[in-house]
Amino acid sequence: MQIKRFEAKDMTTALRLVKEELGPEAVILSARSLRKGKGFFGSLKYAGVEVSAAIDNQQPDMKNARTLPRKDPYRRFNNDRIEQSRPTRRGLNQTRSDYPPANATSRSKGLRKKSASRSSVRALSTLYQQILLQEVDRGIASEIIEEIKRIPASEEILSKGNIKSHIGSLLEEMGVVVASSPFDNGRPTIMAFVGTTGVGKTTTLAKLAARQVSRGKKSVGLITLDNYSIAANHQLEMYAQIIGVPLETAANAGDLKKAVKRLKDKEIILIDTPGINPKDPVQIQELKSSLAGISSLKTQLIMSATTKEKDCIAISEAFKDIGVDQILFTKTDESSIFGNIVNVLIRTNLPLSFLCGGRKVPEDIEAGTVQRLVDLLFSSPGHPVNRLAGASNIQKERTLNREDKSTEQPNFVANQNSDVYHVTDCKWAKKIKPANAIKFSGAQEAEAQNFLPCRSCNPDSAQQRPGRESNTEKQQYYSYR
Repeated sequence: MQIKRFEAKDMTTALRLVKEELGPEAVILSARSLRKGKGFFGSLKYAGVEVSAAIDNQQPDMKNARTLPRKDPYRRFNNDRIEQSRPTRRGLNQTRSDYPPANATSRSKGLRKKSASRSSVRALSTLYQQILLQEVDRGIASEIIEEIKRIPASEEILSKGNIKSHIGSLLEEMGVVVASSPFDNGRPTIMAFVGTTGVGKTTTLAKLAARQVSRGKKSVGLITLDNYSIAANHQLEMYAQIIGVPLETAANAGDLKKAVKRLKDKEIILIDTPGINPKDPVQIQELKSSLAGISSLKTQLIMSATTKEKDCIAISEAFKDIGVDQILFTKTDESSIFGNIVNVLIRTNLPLSFLCGGRKVPEDIEAGTVQRLVDLLFSSPGHPVNRLAGASNIQKERTLNREDKSTEQPNFVANQNSDVYHVTDCKWAKKIKPANAIKFSGAQEAEAQNFLPCRSCNPDSAQQRPGRESNTEKQQYYSYR
């Protein structure tokens, strides 16, 4: 298998280079945007795209040649060279007489090796699509694929579906950091919870307080700085009574210092703060002034897993003046997309402390781990391709479908000289010359080779129509999209 990288100013030019260099049978492994330099959160000048493509170009050794050479993948670009290199019948017979034919054993080994290479390319393509479906940054996804290709015995790992632990290690190398529990260091802990309105700061604080009291057997005190929300204060009062811990109220920095002194005998002091508008610098400065007088304070930035990545980055940028030590994500039960969490952790370099999903106190909270992030990416409810561990079964199903291809009518077709694919009954598809036609059994196969759906017939939507698709896994995949 030949793998090569291409750099170009845009994706259209890159695809043209791939076809000219490797031919129309090449498979796109990864694609990412190139940027010049590296600034805060990685937002700098755009410099083009980088595409990694592969083709299975294994050919028999001429010393053991027994058949015609493979067709030249550059045929449509250089027909004259094909005519010159085509062997005559006499020359072919001479070659066959000079060298003995390969035996059945070597033939089967070659076929198995060729099949394994193609299977590896398909598995990498499927994995890449799964990661992108979770909205992981395209550059991060491409780097993961490139690193997996460097793993020894990667084909065997991919075929058995045992790739999760490797992805976890790669995420750690790329900057995902997990914080150790702040309550297990044997010293008193003062922790403030900051974030925007409605992300679940009060409920999260109650979960941690209840867990440390019931399971950690530690003394806990609560303080609220939230003077804007009466409902939040009442809710925290109810939690404090149920858990059996004291609650202090503070209106400003002076009150907060006094409240901390009154709770100085507690092993853990948790501070609830009002929801802050990240676009309001006045609120940010007020909160910063209130917390500035507390020594040894640890600050947790609370974010919702349902928040868009760009908003998460903007929020972390707004709160960095306060001094954020760790990040905590809530509402993981309300989302099926978790790539934004991975992107934010890598771009901000903030350690992940906890993950929360649900309102049960104290059950619905867990320590954040890299392996848990990987599980969310590939085992989350409603995930269209659903679990990388089942990728090998999906691959087997696709192989069976290809073997039965002779009895199936391809659903989609494209012109090898363009970048658009159509349903077979599209008016534009009927104009494609048979010599230039490329057929696909599914939209995923077409998009894996970077063909775009036709705007006239909408083939990606047409796949959901009855009778269009017999592959159950593909139906689930595109109904999600």
